[in-house]
Amino acid sequence: MSVNENEENVELEVISCTGSSVVESSSEEDEELSTVDESWIGWFCNLNGNIFFCNIEKSFIEDSFNLFGLKQYLTKDFTRVLDTILDKLDESSENTDSEDLSRSAALLYGLIHARYIVTSMGMEAMFKKFLDKDFGECPRYFCKGQGVLPVGVTDEPKQGILKLYCPKCKDIYHCNPNQQHIDGAYFGTTFPHLFLMTYERLVPTSPTHRYIPKVFGFKIHNGDENAAKVAASVSNTPNQRSPHFQNPRNNSSSNSNNNDMSRNQNSSSQQQMVRRSSKLIGGLSGIEEDDEELRGQKTIPGRQW
Repeated sequence: MSVNENEENVELEVISCTGSSVVESSSEEDEELSTVDESWIGWFCNLNGNIFFCNIEKSFIEDSFNLFGLKQYLTKDFTRVLDTILDKLDESSENTDSEDLSRSAALLYGLIHARYIVTSMGMEAMFKKFLDKDFGECPRYFCKGQGVLPVGVTDEPKQGILKLYCPKCKDIYHCNPNQQHIDGAYFGTTFPHLFLMTYERLVPTSPTHRYIPKVFGFKIHNGDENAAKVAASVSNTPNQRSPHFQNPRNNSSSNSNNNDMSRNQNSSSQQQMVRRSSKLIGGLSGIEEDDEELRGQKTIPGRQW
């Protein structure tokens, strides 16, 4: 009986140790979660669909130079909104108009975020996200899973949602439904291009393949390209227009005009020649009449012409 009692005591000790370890591990996880969600910035970046945002350092937000010109976009008190982002707002004041305050805080954080990601610190944070493909891949087939970058079509807020820029095909696409609530001004129009200028080794080569539509294995005649060529040739000036691309009707009309002009010139020249010859003939007849009159007169006695 003593042996059994000892075994039961050992089992109880083991259960108590495992239970205490489980409690300790759960308490550590709670502490980690509390530290992660402690700040407003961490809470905002960990929201569903906000994976594109990076954590902005508080020193950057506290610098008034980086906040210049942002008060005009806020309807609420700018100081209260800024204190909300920096976790300086009292708990008593947080309960009043919490929804409007959180929206204004998200707007201000997004506008500051657009300025932060074009700095060296912000680009380092976005560089890690780009390598992990947190922004996604290009939906174009021939880009072969090229990583994309977030971009806005305008720098003004509330003018357009976020887009995705592919550095391979150099075109923009719609983002996933989870990110369609993000304003494009939170990333701006400059970030992806400045990012690729900074990290030139990440610039891919242009795609060499292009989709060619076919019907039963035969290429479809593309009339748009021919129409574009004709329009380009017509839009050129007459001096720059090539004779091979001129309209034959225009050529025939121009040739007829040239022939008419040459005929008119020839007729005018012939008329001028007739006038000149008539003048010469009239002058010669006048000279002959004068000679006859002079011959009939006696200017010197004893002599006649």
